[in-house]
Amino acid sequence: MEEDAGKSLHDVDADNTSIDYNRAGTPLIEIVTEPDIRSADEAFAYVSEIRKLVRYLEICDGNMEEGKPAFVMRMFLFVRKGKQNWVPK
Repeated sequence: MEEDAGKSLHDVDADNTSIDYNRAGTPLIEIVTEPDIRSADEAFAYVSEIRKLVRYLEICDGNMEEGKPAFVMRMFLFVRKGKQNWVPK
């Protein structure tokens, strides 16, 4: 587990960098899975189970309407080339 440190914004002012501390101090957990989520329904079910878990453990109230917990999905696409293995795109 780590903590969100905020983010630098370089496009707000041409001469200065702004700092957004909106989520600073928010705990972050990274979950890496096997590449087996194949549809929006599967992704929703997976996120729903994580929501149940964080609520059960009292890590978060799980109020998704307020962005709690917030989920950032990073997807990697693979394309099959003939009979070869999948290659990243």
